[in-house]
Amino acid sequence: MEYELFHHYRTIWHVVREVVDLCPLGSGPAAGSSVPIDRGRLADLLGFSGVESNTLLATGSRSFETILLGIISSLMVVLSRVCEDLIIWSNPNFGLVELPDEHVSTSSIMPQKRNPVTLEVIRAKAGEVMGCHFAVLSVMKGLPSGYNLDIQETNEPFLRAIDTARESLKVLSDLIKRARFKESEVEITLAQFVAEELARRRGISYREAHSILASALRESGWDLRKATLSLGLELPSSYEVKVRGGPDPESLRMELEARKRLLRDDISRLVEYEAEKMESEKRLIDLARKLAGKFSQ
Repeated sequence: MEYELFHHYRTIWHVVREVVDLCPLGSGPAAGSSVPIDRGRLADLLGFSGVESNTLLATGSRSFETILLGIISSLMVVLSRVCEDLIIWSNPNFGLVELPDEHVSTSSIMPQKRNPVTLEVIRAKAGEVMGCHFAVLSVMKGLPSGYNLDIQETNEPFLRAIDTARESLKVLSDLIKRARFKESEVEITLAQFVAEELARRRGISYREAHSILASALRESGWDLRKATLSLGLELPSSYEVKVRGGPDPESLRMELEARKRLLRDDISRLVEYEAEKMESEKRLIDLARKLAGKFSQ
């Protein structure tokens, strides 16, 4: 589930960009400046998509920080849960994934142990980012409208949360690339499909089939294969269950291709954003050089 949540953030980031990509320059603590500044031109040269016209909002609000920190905190919760999944799956009792040597350490007393240290640190960092979010909210909650010096105290936790999230993503990405995932089929997860087949075969409700299968499982000592055979059915392989979002390779390949297309779209948009920023930077440098030449004459 957590892995699927990542693609939700692709939409959120693009929406947030529209909120934060407004230039505040030219605003004062209570109103704009009487100096004839072309704020639109200034925003364009600095790579912003527009101007924040409300000067009180531009100088006295940090809503862009609290909104972004809320999203980053939510993202870090997802990362933390992914880390917890990987920690459990790498446990010898499960053995579903082998973590790379670069991301584990041995125990100080048990030489055979492989402690998932980087996953544990990322899991802790999620709490740190949430703390940064709460720190900014705590500063802002009691302030009157307009600029207050308290606001500058939000800078450190805001920037720290961004850096922490960025580094956490890099580390987790590297770990997943290097990890070795092992193929495994856990039969008990197929119980739902057995109950559905039982309902179809006997023409009964799923609720009745659920109860019948539960009784058969208890009688068989929770052995799904035995319980299924006792009901006159055969236990399907997970590879035979052809449902969208199911575990068979064909369904998974389709879902992966869909996610890859979304990723390619995101990369294209990021490339466009970067090109726009570089073009703005070039125009700003060219203008600065012209002005420097003019004043040096």
